[in-house]
Amino acid sequence: MERDDLILVDTNIIIEAHRTSLLNEMLGCLNLATVEMCVTETETGAQNRDPVQNIDEALIREKMQIFSPSEDEIVMASMELPGLGEVDAGELHLLTQAYLLTDQKVWFLASPDKHPMRLAIEYGWRERLVSMESVCRSANSRRKLSLRDNFTESWHQAVCTQFALHIRR
Repeated sequence: MERDDLILVDTNIIIEAHRTSLLNEMLGCLNLATVEMCVTETETGAQNRDPVQNIDEALIREKMQIFSPSEDEIVMASMELPGLGEVDAGELHLLTQAYLLTDQKVWFLASPDKHPMRLAIEYGWRERLVSMESVCRSANSRRKLSLRDNFTESWHQAVCTQFALHIRR
């Protein structure tokens, strides 16, 4: 993975990057992208959060490329990718966008949600899945807080191996 490569991120990654005070740093040195649905999901429940927990939507919109797959594109991807309809709305849109960008050098930042990871591996995208920890390392990021275990490289490798070997479903 090169620093300028496009990295698709989901809601969980944005929330964890914010929680660990890495969001600004990652946005400043990486080519991050997401989908409109994930931006919307980051704001869900914002009214119930402590203000320090609120994610700066304007910053995300300014610094991140945001895709909005059309309904026709989602239907097309769903016909090509078995199981796509089983994931939540943000993951559906993000996996659709990954499908639309298959011919480009795009990375999909794995999150703690194992279902989309399993699907990505089934779709032949295993080599394009990366952990948040490995992305932070490639950006020479200084972690101010420890990442939760399911954002680490060791967790990521273990889960990917289990899926690849059909140990986990």
